[in-house]
Amino acid sequence: MCGIGGIIKLEGSFVDENELVIIHQSMQERGPDAAGFHVDRQVGFCHRRLSIIDLNEASNQPFQILDGKIWITFNGEIYNYLSLRKELIALGATFRTTSDTEVICWAYKIWGIEITAKRINGMYAFALYDQTQQEVYLVRDKFGKKPFYLYQNGLELVFASDITAIWNIRKKELHIDEDALHYYLCEISSPQPKTIWKEIRQIRPAHILTINIPSGKISEQEYWRLKPYENRQISLEETIQQVEETLKEAILSRTIADVPLGCFLSGGVDSGLVVSMLAAHSTQRIKTFSVGLSYQAFNELPEARLVADKYNTDHHEIILESDVVQILPELVEYFGEPFADSSMIPTYYCSKALKSHVTVALSGDGGDEMFGGYEDYAIAARAEMFQNKYPNAALRKLVTNVDKLAYRFSHRKENLGSLAHYLSKPGYLKLYREIGYHPDLIKHLFIGEPVNYTKQYLNEIWHTHQTDSLTHQVMWSSLETRLLNDYLVKVDRASMKNSLEVRSPFLDAHLAELAFSIPISYKFKGQHSKYILKKLAEKYFNPDIFRQTKRGFGIPVHHWLRTDLKKYSEEILFSGTLEKLGWFNMSQIRQIWKEHLNNKPGVDHTHTIWALLCLAIWLEKFYNQ
Repeated sequence: MCGIGGIIKLEGSFVDENELVIIHQSMQERGPDAAGFHVDRQVGFCHRRLSIIDLNEASNQPFQILDGKIWITFNGEIYNYLSLRKELIALGATFRTTSDTEVICWAYKIWGIEITAKRINGMYAFALYDQTQQEVYLVRDKFGKKPFYLYQNGLELVFASDITAIWNIRKKELHIDEDALHYYLCEISSPQPKTIWKEIRQIRPAHILTINIPSGKISEQEYWRLKPYENRQISLEETIQQVEETLKEAILSRTIADVPLGCFLSGGVDSGLVVSMLAAHSTQRIKTFSVGLSYQAFNELPEARLVADKYNTDHHEIILESDVVQILPELVEYFGEPFADSSMIPTYYCSKALKSHVTVALSGDGGDEMFGGYEDYAIAARAEMFQNKYPNAALRKLVTNVDKLAYRFSHRKENLGSLAHYLSKPGYLKLYREIGYHPDLIKHLFIGEPVNYTKQYLNEIWHTHQTDSLTHQVMWSSLETRLLNDYLVKVDRASMKNSLEVRSPFLDAHLAELAFSIPISYKFKGQHSKYILKKLAEKYFNPDIFRQTKRGFGIPVHHWLRTDLKKYSEEILFSGTLEKLGWFNMSQIRQIWKEHLNNKPGVDHTHTIWALLCLAIWLEKFYNQ
C-alpha cells in the first residue's frame, strides 16, 4: 500500500517540482519505506512506498517500462498478478521485477487501459502516463477501496491519495461545498464523488479518467458494473458450496506478501470465516488480533477467543484505554475531510497494535453488504416477502389491518403494519441510516434554507440501482453510500495512519457477482439474516451460531461527551470557527447540548453532537488557513 500524487498541466506550462515535494511529504504514513518522483514537463508523478511485494529497490515508484515510454504511480495490490504475468510473458512482455506494478504496465501496453482495468483483481488507484500517446489515465478499483482525490481547473489537474496533500498546495483556491456539508451532517461522511471542497472530487469506483494533454480533453468511462440478478436454478446447498469455494479463493489470493501478515478477529461471523478458512489451509500458525474496551462489559472478545483457540492462532487481545481528547483531533486532521464514524477510534488503535507485529492484515469488511448482515436489510427482506405473498395492494391492506388487531394480543416485536409502512417509504429514507440529522429536519440547523442535498443524493442512487428485488436494491445502493463513503474510508485512513495494509476478501469482484445472484430467500431464512455465511460459520468454527445472540462493539460516545470530552466540546463548539461562520442556528445546538448533558428522557442527540464536534475540529484545522 502506498501514497500516490501528481500534477498534469494542460496549457503548456511545466510542473513545479517543489509542489510535488509538498504532495509527497503529506503522505508519509502511507509510504514510509521509499519516495520517488518523475517529471516530464507537463506531467509530474510522485510516490510514497509501503513495501509489500518485491521489496527490492528496483520496484520503487514511479515505475517505468520501455525506456520511459510508460510511467506509473500505483497504490494498492493486484491479487491475480502472477497469473496475468504468465499470460503477458507468453504475449511478449519482458519483466525485470517480480512486482504487481510492472504487471499493470505491461498489461496496458499489450491490452490497453480498459481491458487492463477489467482484468486486474484487487484494490488500487493508479495514474499511468503514456509518453508516446501523450495521455494520462487515472484508474480506481471496482469498489473504491483506495482513495483517489482530484483537483481540477481549466489549467491543470492535481491528484493524490490524501485530500490534505492537495489542500497543502491549493488551499487558497478551495471553497466548502454546502451540498457535501449537508450530507455529512446527515450521514457522517462525504458523498462521493463530491468532497467537502467544491474544487476537489474523487474518481468514481470502477472508472477511468483519460486526459489527453495536447488537446486538454478529459473523458470518463465506467469499466465494470455489478449487475444483481437472482439465479433460481441453483439449490441452497449448491449455493453454500459455491460461496465457500469462492470465498476461500478470495482469502488465499490475498495472502501473497513478502512481509508478515495477520488477521483482524472481531468475534463476528465474517472475520471468523476469514481466520478459519485461512488457518484451515495454512501450513503456518497465523496471527490474529481482537480489540475490546476496558470499560465495556459487552464486547466480542470471548467469541473471538473461541475461533483463535479452535485453530491455535497466535492470538493477541488489545484492551483499549483511549485518550479520546488527544486522539480525536489527530484522527480528524488525518482523515482530511469531516468524518464522524466513532468506530474510527478502535479501528485506529487496533491497526496501531497490529502494525507492531505485521504489515498486512485481512479483515471481514464487506460480508454484511454482500450477504445481508444489517438490520435494515433484514427489514427490507421481510417487507419484500410480505409484498410477494400479497401482491394485490387492497388485499395487503386488509391483511395488515387484521394483523394489527391480532398484534395487540400477542408478544410479537413486529406487525405487518411496520412492513407496509416500510414499503411506502421513499427510496432515500430506505437508505438513510438514522445516524445524523434527518434529511427532512436538518433545515432547522441552518440559518437560511439549505437545499436538501442528502435527499437528492440518496434518491439518485436509489433510482440508478433498480433491480427486481427490493432487498437487493437496498443492498446494491448501500455499496455506493454507507460502504463507499463511510466504512471503506474509515478502514483505509485508520490503517494507513499506522502504515498498515488491510485486505478485504469479501470485497472480491467474483464473490460480489456471486453474492448478488443469490435469491433473497437464501440469504434471509426464517428469523436468520446472513444465513449462508452462518451455515459456513456453523461448519468452520461455531456449531451454536444460530442460537447465539450478537454482542456488538459499542463506542461510549454518549459517555465521553458528558465526561472526558465535555470541556473540550464546549470550547470548540461554542467559542470556535463553527460559531463564527454564521451558518448554523447556534441556539438549537446549545439546546441539544443542554438536553444531552441533562440526559433528558427519551432524547438522544449523541450522533448529531458528535458530527458537529468532528466538524468543528475539522474547521479549526482546515478552514481559513
